[in-house]
Amino acid sequence: MEMADDASAESPALMLSFRAEEDAGEEPQVRSNFQNTALWIGQLVTDADGRASFELELPDNATTWRAQARAVTAETLVGQGASELLVTQPLLVRPALPRFLRVGDEVSLRTLVRNGTDEAREVTVTIAVEGVTLTGEVTQTRQVGAGESAIFSWTARARAEGTATVRFTATAGGGYGDAVELSLPVHLDVTPETTATGGVVEDTARIEAIFLPEYVITGQGSLELALQASLVGALDEELAHFRPYRWESNVSIASRIVATVAVQRASASGLTEAQNRQLAKDIDALVAAQMYDGGWAWCRTCYRSDVWVTGWVLIALGEARDVGYGLPEYQYNRTTRFITEHVQRRTDVMRPADVNQHAFLLYALTSAANEGGVVSPLAREQAGLLRSLVKDHRTQLTNWGRAYVLLGLLASGHGAEHEAVRALLNDLTAATFASANGNHWEDERIAGCMHNSSVRVTALVLRALIEVDPQHPLVEETARWLVLARSEQRWKSSVERAQGMASLGAFAELTGETRGVYDYQVLLNTGRVLDGHFDVPAGDYLDGVALGLDALPLGEVSRVQFEREPDTEGRLYYSLNLRYVTPAKEIEALNRGFAVSHRYTLLEDPDTPITSASLGDVVRVTVTVVAPADRLFARVEDFLPAGLEPIDPKLAIVSPWLREELQQDQAAAVLRGGSSFYAPWYAWYFSPWDQVDLRDDRVTLLASRIPKGVHEYVYYARATTPGDFFVAPTFAEETYLPEVFGRSDSGRFAVRAE
Repeated sequence: MEMADDASAESPALMLSFRAEEDAGEEPQVRSNFQNTALWIGQLVTDADGRASFELELPDNATTWRAQARAVTAETLVGQGASELLVTQPLLVRPALPRFLRVGDEVSLRTLVRNGTDEAREVTVTIAVEGVTLTGEVTQTRQVGAGESAIFSWTARARAEGTATVRFTATAGGGYGDAVELSLPVHLDVTPETTATGGVVEDTARIEAIFLPEYVITGQGSLELALQASLVGALDEELAHFRPYRWESNVSIASRIVATVAVQRASASGLTEAQNRQLAKDIDALVAAQMYDGGWAWCRTCYRSDVWVTGWVLIALGEARDVGYGLPEYQYNRTTRFITEHVQRRTDVMRPADVNQHAFLLYALTSAANEGGVVSPLAREQAGLLRSLVKDHRTQLTNWGRAYVLLGLLASGHGAEHEAVRALLNDLTAATFASANGNHWEDERIAGCMHNSSVRVTALVLRALIEVDPQHPLVEETARWLVLARSEQRWKSSVERAQGMASLGAFAELTGETRGVYDYQVLLNTGRVLDGHFDVPAGDYLDGVALGLDALPLGEVSRVQFEREPDTEGRLYYSLNLRYVTPAKEIEALNRGFAVSHRYTLLEDPDTPITSASLGDVVRVTVTVVAPADRLFARVEDFLPAGLEPIDPKLAIVSPWLREELQQDQAAAVLRGGSSFYAPWYAWYFSPWDQVDLRDDRVTLLASRIPKGVHEYVYYARATTPGDFFVAPTFAEETYLPEVFGRSDSGRFAVRAE
């Protein structure tokens, strides 16, 4: 060990240089243990002089280690210090390898060899590899000047999945030498796909068939089985979001009424005494808040009735009337006049009639007029107006407008087989955004409308489906989608939360699932893979298992049988997700709910796509995601070729100008995505991406919600390794509905050593 020339024993930054003295003819010791942190001691007690010692075995890194210490005394005196330790060798091997490879990659395996001695030397470097196929001679010799470095490189090809091990051994005579061994993963050139199905077991067992072709790679992928005894779960937990507060609006009070009634419908035990008291208090508050003209204002200090608020309050009172509370008839008549005058008011080009708002108001009138499921004469009076909406304005109705007309027609005495009812049901069915494990509906946003979210529209459609046809095949999967939206906390307002609860409460009342107590089992072919006991009232209603694909015979049909204890209340819901990988070489793009692509360009030419770059170039990567509908809990993975490494702008080593350039590109991507507003300090607000992870082989984008439309994300990568590399398809999926996915096509990208 020698002390560096510029260091002293008293220096706080102690620079030591370890020089390996090898005996002539001996092979250098192989360095393979590389760590970022050599030692961590959480607490170390000093002696009376303030001295402490420890021993450590340094890893094999040739680097400058920085030691930091912080001290505190019993009297809370504090201090800190730091020192540095340089570890190097006269002849030093510094590999420049990619962090991974993919099958089919042709890569240049390179190492930099530094001659740190004071004279030129003839350096011989030998390469030894496992897991890749090498081209050319394994040994190279060249003259390296004093204090200079030289690059040695070999061409290799990755042919199989696994781990590639590369060892460089350099010798220069005179006992000087070094050897480094590194391992890197070799990934398959594949892309993931998922198929899914789901269903419900009541009394008779259900069987699903699965077929795996013989070419499937069983080492990757899984068969996921998920069971639920209740989709709705415990709705009463949602009432915590409706706590009364001072000066709350009439809309908030009405929403709490709708939510409370939903809990009563869904719960096997009904409402608590406190919930019943609050319900009665809320109804009295709304009755007292009615304006002189028969409508309701938004809040106590507003002096003008609002038709949207009036309709929502009337719906809430109608919900309460179904469970024994109601609006006095004279007040209902005043509200009828207010709404009728609005619906039949004179309109012109400047003030056109809104047929969807009319549907909303007419349903509010009919629902509040009925009691105990009996159609009242007052409700029948609205039937003609509702039918005229279908006859004269069917093409103008939005999905939420159709749902309100459907509910209004049923509330005014029309049967499920009525021509207008069937027509609207067909329209809603045709407008479904469907998947195997979740259906939903969307509408264009309308300024000032209460129904501008997919959650509200879907909740209304679910309620309409339940009322028209409880056995409709879309009912279960629509409820499943609403539950997913609930778990993501997408119920953003009191109205939205109340509408979601009302629909799920009606669903739970229909199915009786909240009272389910039974045994269950799942069989794969002849073997049991899952069994147990569900008790929904006790909160036990979830189970599942993930099986490896080696559990399924290739080239044969497997049977998955779901059973539950017969003659008991409740339902057993199941879902099956079959995840597998397919060869991705020369594969084409696929859209099963996402359209995704990526494009490589150089910084100085953003308009020209490239398929190659020179070593050291910074490459702009633009990932484009097109969502034809709102997507929940989405994950997008953009896989990098092995010759590129992503640039993390948070690192101090990134140049300020490059960081600024990236910020400008990302801002432009936000604006291209449709946002009308942008400022650097809140640009994240308009981006759907909640989290961005930079990995060795990919960049992962996570979003709890991706709105319908086109979205872009830009990041930079640097060309670090020469070669010709496979580019795996960019992949996007809804994580909880994995059958909703998409991928780009595959390709190749070359990095030139020039």
